[in-house]
Amino acid sequence: MEKEHPHTQVQEVKWKPPVGDFFKVNFDGACRKFGPNGIGIVVRDNRGRIVAFLAEPTQQSMDCDLVECRALWKAILFARDLGIRNIHVEGDSLTVINAVKSDDEDR
Repeated sequence: MEKEHPHTQVQEVKWKPPVGDFFKVNFDGACRKFGPNGIGIVVRDNRGRIVAFLAEPTQQSMDCDLVECRALWKAILFARDLGIRNIHVEGDSLTVINAVKSDDEDR
């Protein structure tokens, strides 16, 4: 379901489990102009069961895109530390997702 606003588009997305022997690692960065920032990570198996989760604060002075970037990086390291190799990573920051998908070396 899409709702149009003057300056933004909101699209409702339903979570789907990963296929096969993969795990889905969802990450998110929480950013405030004034106040604490943080990251959240949830790891689920192919049945949607939570295997592990993590929430931690980040530096207050970080830019919101950097908070999201840190969340992605921490999500990958978290899965590795759990011994999980087959992962599908999912987040809501289009800026970070596009940067990761880009072939541009200056990302």
